[in-house]
Amino acid sequence: MGAYGNTTEATMNTLWIRDMDVTGDVSVGANTTLNIQPGITLTFAQNNSLIIDGALNIYGTSSNPVTFTRPNGTTNLWNGIQVNGNATIDHAIIEHAQKGIQFYVGSNGTVSNSDIRDNTYGVYIKDTTAPLVSNCQVYDNTSYGFYVYNSNSSSNNLEIKNNTIHDNNYCGIHLSGSTPLITDNEIFNHTYGIIAVSNSSAYLGDYDTYGNNIVHNNNYGLAASVSNPFLGEETCTVHGGNNQFSSNTTNQIRALNNSYVQAELNWWGSNPPQSSKFYTSGGASIDYTPWLNSVPGGSMMALGSPETALFENAFNATEKVWAKKKSINYMEFFNPKWPLDRQLVFARDIMWLGDIVSSQTICKNIIDTFPESSLAFFALDILWQSSRKAVKAGAQDFESFKKYVHGLSVKKDKKDIYGYAELLSAGFETNKSVATASDNVYTKYKGSILPKIALYKKFMYYLNDLNDLSKAKETADQLEREFPNSLEANSASIHFQDENSTLQKSTTTEKQNIDIESVLPNKYGLSANYPNPFNPSTSVEFALPKQSKVDIIVYNSLGQFINKVTYGSLPAGYHTYKWEAKNINKTALPSGLYFLHFTAQSLTAGQEVYNKSVKMLLIR
Repeated sequence: MGAYGNTTEATMNTLWIRDMDVTGDVSVGANTTLNIQPGITLTFAQNNSLIIDGALNIYGTSSNPVTFTRPNGTTNLWNGIQVNGNATIDHAIIEHAQKGIQFYVGSNGTVSNSDIRDNTYGVYIKDTTAPLVSNCQVYDNTSYGFYVYNSNSSSNNLEIKNNTIHDNNYCGIHLSGSTPLITDNEIFNHTYGIIAVSNSSAYLGDYDTYGNNIVHNNNYGLAASVSNPFLGEETCTVHGGNNQFSSNTTNQIRALNNSYVQAELNWWGSNPPQSSKFYTSGGASIDYTPWLNSVPGGSMMALGSPETALFENAFNATEKVWAKKKSINYMEFFNPKWPLDRQLVFARDIMWLGDIVSSQTICKNIIDTFPESSLAFFALDILWQSSRKAVKAGAQDFESFKKYVHGLSVKKDKKDIYGYAELLSAGFETNKSVATASDNVYTKYKGSILPKIALYKKFMYYLNDLNDLSKAKETADQLEREFPNSLEANSASIHFQDENSTLQKSTTTEKQNIDIESVLPNKYGLSANYPNPFNPSTSVEFALPKQSKVDIIVYNSLGQFINKVTYGSLPAGYHTYKWEAKNINKTALPSGLYFLHFTAQSLTAGQEVYNKSVKMLLIR
């Protein structure tokens, strides 16, 4: 085995033909192509990188893959393959790196038929419209399978397709400010199958492509915050759909903070779907009707969408007319009296069909006329997408979009969409600190959804743009203190795997059984447990309008004490308690009827007390 020491730049066309120990960074220059033969193993020392400014070609085979790894017997990580130019990687094994394969601004390429495993991040994509990752096994990475940041495409050439993504410690696909096309993947055994935050309108299928993703056996199938993922739409042509979400423990879809998730014509594991598996808060909404009544290949639910009767002639049937016309004025089919969500679905459809001007007109009208609506965030997102597609005369391109967002950001009215525009605008301007804008929004919009969003924007800025890990950790800690166990706090703290992170604690601890979102209820409440009957565990959600002391006591059908949990102080919000059907000694209990008695006492003036009980049926 040869050795490659110190920092070296490969020149011209370079061919690696033998196994090699790499003890320094290897940089492939802008005018250089590095070719690696099948069966080669490259072993990188701690913190070393393969940096591609030119081109990398890996043509392994199924029986002789190219392997990138660390020395045997060590636990240190190398840095991974950093692509700034172009990479074609086929039949490779990429393991034990900080970031297995990385694509940065201006890069392009494909990764196929490869195993990407046992890294911190499997695939890391930042500030680019590429690559295509297909037919790969992405698994056992300690934080994320895919981590995609500020990467948007106008033509869906940023694509995650036909991969098996499983057993990554936290999340299968994490998206921030990114809109990839995600099709034909199987995603399972994660806390979150897919996370979409900060205008990440992932497409699980698109205008002429089924989604065909199978997302199962995660805690949450898909979670969205200030994002608008598309999973399918009922039309007379193919518009996504055919995704399968099943056996995701807590939620199939979790929509937060003014997200709009359109998810029609998918299979949700049962017919009808379990409504408790769809969670919304903070002005978010999920449209999962109509659904498939069996796994893809079955027929659509007979009742159709609840709005079908209203829009059948004016909306869905319009596409049949479009197909017959050579020159189409789409706006002749538009009705401004439609509900805002349907107007925006229409705007997105005609954006796909190429009428950027009309799409932008609809979106701007909604933002300007209804800035207080949660759907103004969806309108702003479609406007952003359309600006990247703008080639037609009269359409607003990306520079015009940035000016429009800046105009929103300086409005004096205190509306959430204007605060969010301030965060976006700071990210577009090189001379304006995202951290400064985040601090301003955090202070100005106390009591809304925006402080949490602002802190997470600030965290991502420090982590991904400035690589300031100290400031990123400081902001992650603040998120965890102020918004414990929220999606944003957990997604930040997973980057810092130390003993102080709640994500490093056992999922059976009482702290992990509390799931808190920042939208506050206006009264106390306790839901029925779900599932019921159950085996081996069940959950109840409770609402606290004020900071409160909470006691949860379980009795059997004879009134005998079984278990008790006390929370001395919980913040106002929505919480979830999960009972594992065990007694105080952690012994599993037999089948039978059990009663959960809930008491909440406010810790503010007046000390209001709330009591309620639910029946729970355990069937072993």
